[in-house]
Amino acid sequence: MAVMDIQVSARRSGTVSVSEGVAAAHRVIAAAGLKSVLHPMGTCVEGDPARLYRLAAEIHEVLIGMRFERIAINIKVDHRLDREQSMDDKLKRVGDLLAGPAA
Repeated sequence: MAVMDIQVSARRSGTVSVSEGVAAAHRVIAAAGLKSVLHPMGTCVEGDPARLYRLAAEIHEVLIGMRFERIAINIKVDHRLDREQSMDDKLKRVGDLLAGPAA
């Protein structure tokens, strides 16, 4: 399993808001049935790496269909090959370190 952080910035003339594009991206993610977490600067999604890359392409196509004039999509993919690691696992590890004594 991999974790992808995706940031969608789709714009139209006359506005700097990107929330319409973000909402459209979340509809695509929900339809894919993948676990996701929205955060103020993007969205984390977990799944098979190939599926995550296809998901980014699907989001791009939806935004094109919505006639945005400028579309920017930034993705980061963390694919750990030595063992399975979910978004929850990553957060738990940092939480455990924060709960322990400072180094």
